[in-house]
Amino acid sequence: MLAVWNVSDRQVYRLIRCFMAVLKRITGFVLGGLCLIGASTASAAVIGFDDLSGTGVYETGDFVFSNAKGTNGNCPGGVGPCLHYSNPQSTTLERIDGGTFSLESLAFRFQGNGTGNLLTVFDTNNITNKFDFGPLNGYVKNTDYQVAFGSSFANVLSITIATFAGGNVRIDDLGLRDDVGTTTPVPVPAAGIVLLTGLGALGMVRRRRKTT
Repeated sequence: MLAVWNVSDRQVYRLIRCFMAVLKRITGFVLGGLCLIGASTASAAVIGFDDLSGTGVYETGDFVFSNAKGTNGNCPGGVGPCLHYSNPQSTTLERIDGGTFSLESLAFRFQGNGTGNLLTVFDTNNITNKFDFGPLNGYVKNTDYQVAFGSSFANVLSITIATFAGGNVRIDDLGLRDDVGTTTPVPVPAAGIVLLTGLGALGMVRRRRKTT
């Protein structure tokens, strides 16, 4: 024998209000989660080489440097350790997991009396995307410089930093961003499914009342 419910209009109204209140809480939770996910997709860091010593592969955070040469002398800002390269030497920077990243800035300082004293920073996979720093464009020795690249090195897989023409340079404080992708999509329509299911249940209560 089927059970028949006697539900008044007032009770149905209360049920609807209760359901909408619960749905509002669920929606707020989902939107809050979206904000957190959006905030976590991009992570910025400044690499300062504080624990670098000697020469070799150097890993820090999400990044790895090949042929990292450390020194404590004449670093930008007067604080070491920092990277140190003499003509012709280079290091290649990548993410440990092979993903894309952005090089946003770095600090450097020229030492020595090399005639060219050239520092070159370029996208390893697109060598035409590069910046040259040296006497020919106004950069002189024994002076600290901080350069910002804007979006020039955004979403790259690898960056090479090299010295040429007698260059003797100290490099420090690389501004890196290790994930510049879009926000991870979240299946928000599921909330709509919950809404339809709930209203369908309430409609069934109404239909049962009409059959009594």
